[in-house]
Amino acid sequence: MGTRIGDVWRAAPPYSKQLSAILWPIGGMLVVVGVYGDVQGFWQNRGFLVNLTSGLTSFCFAIPVALLFLGPRAELERQESVEAELRLSHARAVLSVSRSLSGVTHGQNTLRRALQGDTSSKPRELFMRLQARRPFSISEVETTWRVLDSFQETPDRRGLPRRLDPSAYNRMRQVVNEVVNGYRELSRAAEPEAVSVRWPNDSVEWTDEQFREKALSWCALDVDKVRRTLQRWP
Repeated sequence: MGTRIGDVWRAAPPYSKQLSAILWPIGGMLVVVGVYGDVQGFWQNRGFLVNLTSGLTSFCFAIPVALLFLGPRAELERQESVEAELRLSHARAVLSVSRSLSGVTHGQNTLRRALQGDTSSKPRELFMRLQARRPFSISEVETTWRVLDSFQETPDRRGLPRRLDPSAYNRMRQVVNEVVNGYRELSRAAEPEAVSVRWPNDSVEWTDEQFREKALSWCALDVDKVRRTLQRWP
């Protein structure tokens, strides 16, 4: 108990210590005055003065206790609540990213099977048809990954999910960037005429065979490995 009280006193802010050092002696003197007056019968027929003295005595002891013990306890509970909310947000972000990466993996597998199974069709048309049915969850990946970036940039603190190894996280981030940028490049190359109108300096000119090779290379990006690694993030 003595150690805990000493820890509380050392951790208290200066203003709490100064105010306590003033109020506690005053409260002690009021206690002495109250006891002495009670023994001498001074308080008889002085109800208001008795209440006033009792209130001041309680005030002198209650305020330091509140500042030194109750205030830090309330701050600790507030901090624990914030950390619990952050942990929940982190879990939701990991789940959202995992789901969006699963969508990307499904899109990669579907596109790979279509390109390898139908070599006679134009690969751009295959890509556009698949894109119309399923947008590969690319926008969801970008949005949800920004939340993970914020957690990774937060210093490690007790009660919060610890950061991943920076090199491992950067490798995952690189794969995600390649997926996002590669998808955008395929989208631009799939409709060169529309792209040349909307973004004259951003069009991509590939032959059908080049498009097929680029699309298969994009499908080979190991997004599922990133998803499995994220699910192990504590």
